[in-house]
Amino acid sequence: MIKNTLKIISVGRLSYQKAMEVLISATAELVALGMCNIFVMIVGEGEDRKHLEKLILELGLCNCVRLLGIRHNVIELMKASDIFAMPSRFEGLSVAMTEAMACGLPIIAADAPGLRTFIIHGQNGLLIPVEDHKALAKCILQLAE
Repeated sequence: MIKNTLKIISVGRLSYQKAMEVLISATAELVALGMCNIFVMIVGEGEDRKHLEKLILELGLCNCVRLLGIRHNVIELMKASDIFAMPSRFEGLSVAMTEAMACGLPIIAADAPGLRTFIIHGQNGLLIPVEDHKALAKCILQLAE
């Protein structure tokens, strides 16, 4: 991993439900604000991969956002990360979020059904409005400071 770089991880299927484009757009927002020391790892596979690859390319984020596919070392990646982001539009009990909590990662999650049940804003994580990349960027900045 890159030293002195804020490392963000998100784990989930690359699908509409998981809203990974929100995290990618938030990253673009942070880079536009001058945050160059950021690295986003998205673990998972799914039908939105091509769309997300295109978005990363269009936003010029190839150096700071990686789609890692399916990995068998997710816990190790989480332990090497600084923030766990879950921008899902809806969710059940998220195993990935539970694993991130067990790793002691600060959590930023969408205020979506299934997530708001487990995250109490300001206590065990931060909640953002669903599909709000600017709020996600703001929370990442807040935790980075």
